Amino acid sequence: MLVEASGISREAIIRDPAAPPAESVVARYRHFIDRRERREPVAYILGRREFWSLDLRVTRSVLIPRPETEILVCETLRRLPAGGLRLLDLGTGSGNVALALATERDDLSVVATDISEKAVRIARENAARFGLESRVAFVLADWLEPFQAVESFDAVVSNPPYVRVRDWDTLDRQTLSYEPARSLLAGEDGLAAYRTIAEAAHRILRPSGWLVMEIGMDQAGDVRDCLWATGRYGPVEVARDLAGRERVVAVRRNS
Repeated sequence: MLVEASGISREAIIRDPAAPPAESVVARYRHFIDRRERREPVAYILGRREFWSLDLRVTRSVLIPRPETEILVCETLRRLPAGGLRLLDLGTGSGNVALALATERDDLSVVATDISEKAVRIARENAARFGLESRVAFVLADWLEPFQAVESFDAVVSNPPYVRVRDWDTLDRQTLSYEPARSLLAGEDGLAAYRTIAEAAHRILRPSGWLVMEIGMDQAGDVRDCLWATGRYGPVEVARDLAGRERVVAVRRNS
């Protein structure tokens, strides 16, 4: 935070640690410290967060990208075949997943949705920062509602809200209170978004197209049941994060 407050590099501070800071720098740094003492996340204080080596702009209108969501990117990339694919990212937030995928695969055309107008604005700004406006389009939408054309996407990817209402009090509420609750809470059982996506994604997926979603801890079995209940998908694959937790489910639409 001192680097951000001073506007000079970390190396410059190390080279001359005794250099007296300007009063404006001291005031700004104290303001940062005051906000942090109130448990405001550093990403919101600085207005940015790194994800997949992308320096993304974030505000309190979007969920802060988590390192574990990079597993979602990895598992999606691992399954995508080569050649001119069209992908849908549901609940894009800052655009982190959509932009990470687009930076790795220049043959991807990505449509990313969010129900929040402010989030869509932030995601578009992030796309512009990395010159990806031509390959990543952002749409204000409630999940898959605007998509009527059948078999129009090769893959659907999402990091939906999955916190159960009953679990809310067990989390760090003081910190999470800064993030949009709509991006975190998903009904009494935490499965509301998964049901919506599972029941609709098969219609817009091409035969054998992939549906890849991040999940919460201990949700793999329940999400698998949501997918199986539709009768539209093949076997469910589960990937773990670096801590060994089940983190991502991936499934193919039946041919």
